[in-house]
Amino acid sequence: VMPGLPTTGTPAGSTESDSPATLTVRLASGPPGATWDATTGELRWLGAPVHRWTQSPGLHRVVLTVRDRHGRTSSQAFVLR
Repeated sequence: VMPGLPTTGTPAGSTESDSPATLTVRLASGPPGATWDATTGELRWLGAPVHRWTQSPGLHRVVLTVRDRHGRTSSQAFVLR
């Protein structure tokens, strides 16, 4: 869970004509079962159960994409353990 990550806001470097520019965040990719709650700004994921024969739950790449009202996008990738 990533509380506090805003789902709307004004991007840095925006001009008066851009403000207020609403940003939309979406989960572009992630492990199976991962979800993005646009209302709370939380990424939720319950990884698969780790069984005794599993050496490591692994690394899981997540990509969040932000789009402004003009259609411009930016993405941020990170890894969950």
